[in-house]
Amino acid sequence: IEGLHTEIGPGVLEAALQQAPILEAADRAILFKSVVKTLAQKRGWTACFMAKWTVLNQGQSGHIHLSLADLDGQSVFYDEKNDNNISKTMLNFIGGQQLAMPDFLALSAPFINSYARLVPGHWAPTKATWGIDNRTCAIRVIEGNPKSQRIEYRIPGADANPYLAMSAALASGLWGIEQKIKPSAAITGNAYESSCANIPSLA
Repeated sequence: IEGLHTEIGPGVLEAALQQAPILEAADRAILFKSVVKTLAQKRGWTACFMAKWTVLNQGQSGHIHLSLADLDGQSVFYDEKNDNNISKTMLNFIGGQQLAMPDFLALSAPFINSYARLVPGHWAPTKATWGIDNRTCAIRVIEGNPKSQRIEYRIPGADANPYLAMSAALASGLWGIEQKIKPSAAITGNAYESSCANIPSLA
C-alpha cells in the first residue's frame, strides 16, 4: 500500500497500491480486497466494496493507472516535443480505450449497482471522454516525466474484478495503437456540462 486516506463520505477510504506489472497489479488488488474484508469481519465490520452504497454521496471507484514501456523500458507515452508530453502512441492508446469503452463497460461495471455510480457530477464518467488532468472525464491523462506519464482509467468501481477491468483498459489501448485510432479532442472544463458531440455515451 502506497497510501491510505479518507475520501468523500462516511466510511469511504482510498487505498493507493504501488505500481507493478499489470498481472501483479491485479493480484495485489485482489489480495488487498480479500485482506481488508477479512480484517473487517474480525472486528465485526463490513468492507463492502460496493460501487454505490448510498445515493447521498459519490460512489466508490477502482481507478486504474496505466503506463506503457517498450522492450528497453522506455516510456512510449512520453514525447517532450508534443503538447503535454503526449506521444502519438499515447493518443492512439487513448483512442482505442475511448472507442471500445461502451462495449467493454460490463468488464469494469459488472453489477446493476455499478451503474448507480455513473451519474453526472459525482466524479464518475457518463461518456467516453478524455482530458488533461480532468477528473470529470473517463480517461485522465496525467502529464509527467518519462517515468510518470500515464493514463488514469476512471471507469471501474470498487466492485470491479481487477483482472477483467485491467484487461479491458489494456487491451482496448493496445488495439488503439494497432489500428492507429485517433481520439476525440480533449475535454477542457466540466465534461458533464460539455456537449461532447460524437463521443459515445456510457450505459
